[in-house]
Amino acid sequence: MRTDDELKHTFKIRLENEVIHIHIITDIADPDENTRRMEIVKERLFNIFNADPSKKYEVIVEILYFSRGHISSGARRIWIELAKHKQIIKSAIVGQNVFLQVAANFIIGAAGRNDTIHWFNDKNEALKWLGE
Repeated sequence: MRTDDELKHTFKIRLENEVIHIHIITDIADPDENTRRMEIVKERLFNIFNADPSKKYEVIVEILYFSRGHISSGARRIWIELAKHKQIIKSAIVGQNVFLQVAANFIIGAAGRNDTIHWFNDKNEALKWLGE
């Protein structure tokens, strides 16, 4: 299993103008590693949320360059938890993989956020939607 330091190099998170940018760089097939990466992502996001619990954020998640779409059941549970978080008001998921789109639609439905989370094939369209 990859170390936490190795897993931290498979994604990037940055906060810019009240928009949290999450860029998943590397597809991870191993379910335990996939889940652990999402635990680390969650920790980073909660650091942002806890810095000012009254602040609300928009989120863009980029998962563009995957040939496969691996989201372990543990990672799906964390994505659903994050999708329901009260400080996230609107989210855009950007990708071009039909398997990830199906998984994202499952997460969106499970979180009950069909009106505030959308899938996009184009990052510029996603940013435009977030800015509306």
